[in-house]
Amino acid sequence: MQVSNNHLAYRYELLKRLGEGSYGKVYKCLDHKTNEMVAVKIIKKFKSYRQEVEIMDYLRKKDRNGSYNIVFMKNYFFFREHLCIVYDLLGPSLNQLKKYRRFSSANLQHIGKDILKCLCLLEKEKIIHGDLKPGNIVLGKNGIKVIDFGGSSFEKKKKFPGAITYTYSSPEVILKNPCSTATDMWSLGCILAELHIGQYIFSGADNAEQIALIMEVLGKPPADFFKDKNTWNYFYDDKGQWRDFYDVNNKLIKPGSKNLQKILGTDDLQFLDFIQHCLSWNPEKRLTPSEAMKHPWLQSKS
Repeated sequence: MQVSNNHLAYRYELLKRLGEGSYGKVYKCLDHKTNEMVAVKIIKKFKSYRQEVEIMDYLRKKDRNGSYNIVFMKNYFFFREHLCIVYDLLGPSLNQLKKYRRFSSANLQHIGKDILKCLCLLEKEKIIHGDLKPGNIVLGKNGIKVIDFGGSSFEKKKKFPGAITYTYSSPEVILKNPCSTATDMWSLGCILAELHIGQYIFSGADNAEQIALIMEVLGKPPADFFKDKNTWNYFYDDKGQWRDFYDVNNKLIKPGSKNLQKILGTDDLQFLDFIQHCLSWNPEKRLTPSEAMKHPWLQSKS
């Protein structure tokens, strides 16, 4: 999109590009009407992201005081067949910060609590964020904010259609099974583990390897995970025999051959228990956001 005189709708002056993705681009802009700095997300395929506006408009009505750590949508408009969404301008993301620092236990507890405030509201309203990751968690003036609801969906939909980063994707998302808000709790477990150890906990090159690497740590899925034929057929052949799974280097992956505590390198059993209860094969057995808020790890002093 060509923008005459670097302005949008004769109001927002483009100053700096902040990011870019499959959806379009995000710019730091000066709002000449309010004389404040904002972030404007310019979306190419606006029909695919129309739901982002609907969900953000819904959430800002539920979070009028900004107490749930959700980025505030200030405005939206159409400009030359592009959808433009105006947000508060925020600081660096956890993805940027992790390159320069390691996070202490106290840091992780604060981050966990701040993200859970958002997830508690999403749980209540039956909304799946769907792309929770360090790049979508940023620093605001008063703590952390969760951003980018472009892949979000209401839970009532039979299958979650969101734009997912498979490194943080739950098994049900990877296998295209019906999803609930529990998928965001899986992502939270992956995020906190990553910030603790300084690298991805499951670093598959694609969805298939991701499932294999999850099995390497969590073992084979339990019986209650197999709720449909397609899921069963993914893991077992037509004779009911377990399939072999390999990584991208054609190395056989042995389920349960790695220990989560050793991967985390922690003696904090409460932290280990928290992560274990986020990373459960069965979504129904994961901590809910409200349960997680009361978990002993978040209540302890580091």
